Amino acid sequence: MEPVGQGQAQVGVVAALWCCTASTGFELAGAVVKQRSGGPQPWLGRQFQRTVGFMGYVYAFRHGHEDEFKFGQTTNLDQRRKALQTGCPKTLALFDWIETDDYKDGEKFILRRLAHKRLIGEFRAVTADEAREAMEACRAYLENELPRWREEDHEVDELSTIESDPEMLPSSEDVLEKYRQLLRLRAEKNLKKIEMDRLEAEEVRLETAIKLAIGHAKGIEGVATWETGDSRRAFNSEALKATNPELYEMYLTKFDQTRFKMERPDEYVSYQQTKRIRHFRLVEDS
Repeated sequence: MEPVGQGQAQVGVVAALWCCTASTGFELAGAVVKQRSGGPQPWLGRQFQRTVGFMGYVYAFRHGHEDEFKFGQTTNLDQRRKALQTGCPKTLALFDWIETDDYKDGEKFILRRLAHKRLIGEFRAVTADEAREAMEACRAYLENELPRWREEDHEVDELSTIESDPEMLPSSEDVLEKYRQLLRLRAEKNLKKIEMDRLEAEEVRLETAIKLAIGHAKGIEGVATWETGDSRRAFNSEALKATNPELYEMYLTKFDQTRFKMERPDEYVSYQQTKRIRHFRLVEDS
């Protein structure tokens, strides 16, 4: 199902969907689906998803008249707005939305796009024009880029299962440019990872220093608190093992591969298997 935005018209035809009922087994139910041209189309299955509740929305709520917007995904716009309204001093108004069965991917796209605009909490500091532009970009992504990427990923998955030919193809300028871009991207990614590791280590060091400054106290005014309280509830498997070992043994279903390897190395090797797979390596990686 392609995304449908606010005020966007849909051209529909009536299609029959098989719906199971307790009394009659199966019966036909009419539903409106988007018209598509050409041979066999997958829209019937997608429309069935919509019927049973798999459709959702990518939304943009505006906080009063401020340049503050909340972007996200939901299957019920009204319920989501009411839930978000709690704790908001100003009215949340629905600014724009996209109806799609790829609403989770749409949310990821728009949050990544506006990550640098994040305020404290879930809001983004964007103008109305910026919010409108982001939603339009999300529509284009859901309608064009995401389906194309999925098709390409599917094709690569199929190619990864075949036996590669011995032939080496000549390079083209287009492929060489993608190769150079990938090299630059990997180098940039490695540098950012190094910087992120440094920042995380510095973060831990500074937090440790503040905790040491707090010591036994509740906190330091204007800086931080370090109070004692209950943790989140978590299942204690060791307590179950101690009080009811038979019940504990009933749920030990995971094979301990590490122990098997240590205690029976020869048998471990005898059960090792290989399979034919294709390995992707850039020339620089070889």
